[in-house]
Formats: sequence, structure tokens, C-alpha cells
Amino acid sequence: LRCTQCFNTPLLCSSCCLNQHRQNPFHQIQSWDDGFFKDCSLDELGIVLYLGHAGERCP
Repeated sequence: LRCTQCFNTPLLCSSCCLNQHRQNPFHQIQSWDDGFFKDCSLDELGIVLYLGHAGERCP
């Protein structure tokens, strides 16, 4: 996976991409499929947004 809005970042696995974008849930993500990058969303990857507590799970 790659983010079209983050600069100089390597390709990431799904888990690392979700973790890195916890504070940027609206960035545009692309996945490698059949020889080219195609658009996908963090929602498709299973992102969960926590409102409050600085984006962290409630204590």
C-alpha cells in the first residue's frame, strides 16, 4: 500500500498503513493490483476512528 499524500514514505503493509494513518484518516491510499496501483480506502482496510482521547481507544 502507498499513500498519495504522504511524502517519502515506503510501501506499507495493511497493519502499518492503518497505524500510520490513525491521525490522517482521509488520506488517499492505493494498493498494488495486477501490475498497477488502484485506489482503495482506509475503510476497506478496516480503520476504526476513535473520537476523543486524541484518537486513542477509551480508557
